[in-house]
Amino acid sequence: FIMDPNLNIIKANKAAYTLTGYHEKELIGKNINLIWDNSYFEIENFIKEIKASQIHNRKFYIITKSNEKILISISSSPLFNFQKEIIGYIFLLRSQKEFMMLMKEKEELQDQLFQSQKLDSLGQLAGGIAHDFNNFIGAIYLITEDMIDEFGDIDPNLDDGLRHILAASNQVKDLTDKLLAFARKGKYEIKSISFHDVIEETIEILSRTIDKKINIYKRLKAESFKVKGDFRQLQNALFNIALNARDAMFNGGDLIFQTEDVHRSLIDNLLKNETLKSEYYLKISIIDSGIGMSKETLEKIFDPFFSKKEIGKGTGLGLASVYGIIKNHNGIIDITSEENEGTNFTFYLPLSNESELLIYEEDSKLIKGKGNILLIDDEELVRNSCKKALTTLGYDVHVCGDGFEALKYYKDNFKQIDIILLDLVMPKISGSECFFKLKKINSDLKVIIMTGYTKDGEATKLLDNGAIGFIHKPFTKRNLNTTIIDTID
Repeated sequence: FIMDPNLNIIKANKAAYTLTGYHEKELIGKNINLIWDNSYFEIENFIKEIKASQIHNRKFYIITKSNEKILISISSSPLFNFQKEIIGYIFLLRSQKEFMMLMKEKEELQDQLFQSQKLDSLGQLAGGIAHDFNNFIGAIYLITEDMIDEFGDIDPNLDDGLRHILAASNQVKDLTDKLLAFARKGKYEIKSISFHDVIEETIEILSRTIDKKINIYKRLKAESFKVKGDFRQLQNALFNIALNARDAMFNGGDLIFQTEDVHRSLIDNLLKNETLKSEYYLKISIIDSGIGMSKETLEKIFDPFFSKKEIGKGTGLGLASVYGIIKNHNGIIDITSEENEGTNFTFYLPLSNESELLIYEEDSKLIKGKGNILLIDDEELVRNSCKKALTTLGYDVHVCGDGFEALKYYKDNFKQIDIILLDLVMPKISGSECFFKLKKINSDLKVIIMTGYTKDGEATKLLDNGAIGFIHKPFTKRNLNTTIIDTID
């Protein structure tokens, strides 16, 4: 805007008309007070400041023809003649509307990044806790099974008590599995599966267990529905979402399972902060007509141990484990919910055309064996319970508490060692580093990897480099027995 000394508009550019909503005839000759918001800062005071010096990027509001207030950034200067007299003013206005929208989008992306980083940090913590839990549960399994085998037939009351210990341990293991799922380090059997089969089986079980006032519908519209993943883990994710929906519909309602196949471009627009690895995705939506969630609750639902339920009615790990399961399957999660408007829990999984892989079924019978085993684990409780179980199975066992101790022993005795049981997570020297140093001593060594984490990643690397067995912690005596027999065979 160019104005005379009395602030009447002499000239304006096209952008000025667009911004204010006025036509040229409506602006030219009019005073700047037509658009100036004097309630924010009076024009007279502003002119005094301009006369003193030029003003750059000061924030003010203007009022458009439609009476809309728009935040603007203004730079202004007086206009002088050759005698240094003020003959007018020039105002350069920049709309901050688009800028504010960009800032809001930036803040939302920063919030998403913070949430993602927070969940990753919680995942690391959960993974560490679960690792320790698994060691303790594994020791309880092995010690209890040994006592059942040795004394169960003698005293029925003792046998019953020991089996209760195993049952309680299994419940703790279920909690640990949820922690590991959230930490994205759980046990997975990856193969190509039909996700429609996962949904069908889930609905079949839900229809027999949840309140009959809840109507379950399926809208399976996807033409391609094969994904690469673990059937049971993905089914657990569906169960946890469905049970959460059930609790939000205590007076009944509708629960809908819906699928469709989508191109990645749709998800690019929807979730800008995710890294997409596939071209086509299966979109799975679980929609309920329940009480919905507030914005504050939505921000916390994936946090482990966060729960809106009464004390004793939930662990707060259900949706935390869902987060880990979906992320571990290279999936993307999106949730929309409003209070009293229900919830739409949507996730996207990469489509797969790979053929199915066979899952090994373990034999529950104990088979006695013989041979020398080197057991390497930093947890004394695990070492002692595992050694006792292996000894009762007929093996001679030498235990080492860390990698350095194991390397020193193996260098002097490798010709007598038939199998090495090696824990992956150890202090001083990692299981992975220990494996490669052991291999330098004897390239023909037979190593079974032990870990509470997923078989993917570090364990897969060792299996590709010559390790010949894998056992997931916590394992039972029968798991251990079967793994060693298969490895020897």
